[in-house]
Amino acid sequence: MKIRVYPCSFVFEKNTSPSDIRPVFRSTFRIAFIYAQKFSVPSVPLCENSDGVFTQRMNFLAHLHLGPHTPEGMLGSLLGDFVRGRLDDPELTAKFTPAILESIRLHRAIDAFTDDNEHWKRSKYRLPEPLRRYAGIIVDVFYDHLLSVHYQQFANELLDDFIGVCHENLLSARPLADPRWHPFLEAMIGEKWLSGYAHLEGIGLTLDRISRRSPRVTPIAGTVAELEKNFGGYEKDFLTFYPEALAFARERS
Repeated sequence: MKIRVYPCSFVFEKNTSPSDIRPVFRSTFRIAFIYAQKFSVPSVPLCENSDGVFTQRMNFLAHLHLGPHTPEGMLGSLLGDFVRGRLDDPELTAKFTPAILESIRLHRAIDAFTDDNEHWKRSKYRLPEPLRRYAGIIVDVFYDHLLSVHYQQFANELLDDFIGVCHENLLSARPLADPRWHPFLEAMIGEKWLSGYAHLEGIGLTLDRISRRSPRVTPIAGTVAELEKNFGGYEKDFLTFYPEALAFARERS
C-alpha cells in the first residue's frame, strides 16, 4: 500500500520542548495511517517471475463473460486478480463463499490456459521484443477491446445489456466483498470501465493508467499505437483464441 504524504506545517512557540512536540507528530501520523488503511483501494498486483515477465492478467471483461453470470460468480471472476494463496486455506474459506472460491479457481484455470494457448502466444510475439514481458497486461487489455468489438459472435445479448447485468450482479455481491474492494467496484461501475474497452481511446487510457502505477511498467504507456499498427493480426489471433477459451471455461463450469 502506498501512502502519499502531503506537505504540512506546524507552528510552535519558540521555547516549546521536544516532549511537547512528539505527541503532535505521533497523533498526526496515526491519523494518516488510519485514513490510508480505511480508504486505500486495492489494485491488481504487478507480479514478475524470475525472468522479469509480468504474469498477471488484466482482462476484466473476458473473465466476467467466461465465468459464472451470477452475483457471487462475477465477484469471484474479478477477485481472481487480487486473491493470493491456496483456495483451501482456512483464512480464505472463512472469508469467501464456496461459489466465490469456485469462480476464483476458474479464473486461475483460464489464466493458465491462456498462457499456454498458441494463438495468445502469437499475439505476444507480435509485440516488439522489449514489450513482450508485459504481454500479460497489453495483450489481455487489447483482447477485451476485441471482445467488445466482436461480442455478438459469442453471445446472444447486446454488449451493453451484458455490462448492465455485470453492474447489477457486482452491486448485489458487494456486501460479500472486503470493504477495501468496495471503492474498486464502485469505480469500475461508476466510471464505466467495461464500456470503455469498446473504444481504442479507452484502451489507450487504460494502458496509460496502468503505466503510472509503477516505474517497472512505464514502457506500457502509449502502446495502443503499437497495437493499432497490426490490428488485423491481433484480431485474427483473438478470433481463433476466444472460441477455445469459451469451450475451456464451459468444460470447467
